[in-house]
Amino acid sequence: MCAAGRRHRREAGRHGHPASKYCGDIGGRLEIRTGADGGQTGMCHLPDNRVMEEWALFRSAHPPS
Repeated sequence: MCAAGRRHRREAGRHGHPASKYCGDIGGRLEIRTGADGGQTGMCHLPDNRVMEEWALFRSAHPPS
């Protein structure tokens, strides 16, 4: 695989869904935490030093209509 392909895959993994993208859009830094059971959770480190689970953050800003 070429370097451009690897870079694209890394970027897609970092912002692969709306919650991850929203974290970055508001200046946050995404951290993926892996639990003892192997499950993964995205945590958004916000500019004001709060840390929120990425989907909880996304839902708080985008409530269902």
